[in-house]
Amino acid sequence: MITRVHRRGRRVGGLLRYLYGPGRREEHVRPRLVASWDGAGSLTELEPPVGADGRRDLRHLVGMLEQPVHAADRAPTRPVWHASMRLAPQDRHREFSD
Repeated sequence: MITRVHRRGRRVGGLLRYLYGPGRREEHVRPRLVASWDGAGSLTELEPPVGADGRRDLRHLVGMLEQPVHAADRAPTRPVWHASMRLAPQDRHREFSD
């Protein structure tokens, strides 16, 4: 497995639009939530629904993730942390599980 920690970002919605989209090389296959936090509700309620146009409606999830930032006395300027993982070349026949 190969991991990469990306530079911190400012926009939760921008990252989620990218992750739920096709990616840069069509690498985002079956995007879905696999974890949550205590009190957030079930994953099915947090999973962004697909609209009539085929795109995900990310507003509810973005709002939930931005609540702590907006509530903070001294909110960080770059609250978005993102790490990605991929299989090593010799393991590409395998698949990540949830």
